[in-house]
Amino acid sequence: MHIAGWMLATSLFFGTIPAMAQDELDDASRATVRRLADEGGKLYQDGQYAAALEKLQRAYAIYPVPSIGYYSARCLEALGRWVEASERYVEVTRLDIPATAAEVHRKAQANAIEARDKLLPRIPRLQVNVKGAAPEDVSIKIDDVTLKPAQVGLARPADPGEHVIVADRWGDVLERRAILEEGGLRTVDLVFEVREPPPPPATKEEVTAIRITSYVLMGVGGAGMITGAITGSILLVEDNRLSDECSVDRCSARSDVGLANAMRLPTTISLAAGGGLFATGLLMYYLAPASAKVEASPEEPGTEEVSVMPLLGPGFVGLSGTF
Repeated sequence: MHIAGWMLATSLFFGTIPAMAQDELDDASRATVRRLADEGGKLYQDGQYAAALEKLQRAYAIYPVPSIGYYSARCLEALGRWVEASERYVEVTRLDIPATAAEVHRKAQANAIEARDKLLPRIPRLQVNVKGAAPEDVSIKIDDVTLKPAQVGLARPADPGEHVIVADRWGDVLERRAILEEGGLRTVDLVFEVREPPPPPATKEEVTAIRITSYVLMGVGGAGMITGAITGSILLVEDNRLSDECSVDRCSARSDVGLANAMRLPTTISLAAGGGLFATGLLMYYLAPASAKVEASPEEPGTEEVSVMPLLGPGFVGLSGTF
C-alpha cells in the first residue's frame, strides 16, 4: 500500500467506530488513535519499522481493527519477528467487523490471509531432543522462554537467527546455540549422563512453637505447684505445732503464728497459678502438632531434641532446657 493508500485507510476506518468497538471511544481516544495510526503509517513507508511498530501497537491496543493490526504485523515481519507476525495475521482475520464497516477492513483481512500464507513456509523450526534423561526431569529454556516437557522432541516455529538453549537436570547444565535459517529445520540434542536422581533434601524434626510453649507452661506450672506443695507441707506441720503450744487465751509463739498466716496466701496463689499454667500447657501439648519437617542445613545435619525441666533451689524457681 502506498502512502496515499495508507492515508485513505486511516481516514476511512474511523467512520465505523461506534459499530465496531465494544465500548464507544470518546473524542480524545479517537483523536489519539488517528494520530498514532497516521504517524505509524508514515514511519512504515519510510522503512522505520521499529518506530512504526511502537506507534501501531499502541493504537491497536486502544482500538483493535484489521487495518491497524495488519500493518503492525507487517512491521513485525520486517523486523524478523516472524512467529509473532504470523499470530498477529491470524488475529486480524478473526476480528469481527459489521456489514457496514469500511472496505479497508475487509481488504486488510484479505491481505492478512495472503501475507501469512506467504510467510509460513519461510519460518524456520527448532527441535530440541533430550537423551539420557526424562523430559520432566530437565528444565529447558530457549531464549529465556521455558519449554514444557510435552514440547520436547517437537519442531516448533522460531524466528531466523541465533537462539540459545539452556538445560538444567539436577544441577547439570548444558548450553547450546543454534542458528536458524529461513525455511530450515534445526535439531539440537541435549545429551545427559544417565544417573539416578539425587536424594531428597535432608530434613530434621523441628519442634513447633506451640509445642515449645506448652513445655514452658507445664514447666513453670509444675514448678509453681511443687513450690506450693512444699510451702503447704511446711504450713501443715507448723499449724500442728502451734495448735499444741497455743491455747484459746494465750500463745507463746505469736511471731510464728504471724509468719504462718503470711505464708498462706502465697502458697494458695502458687498452687492455683501453677495448676492453671500446667493445665494450659498440657492442653496445648495435646492439641499442637509435635513437629514439622524442615530442610536441615549443612551445619545442622541431625535432629535436636527439645527438653524443659524445672529448677528448684533455696530462694529461686526456674527452668532449664535445650531448644
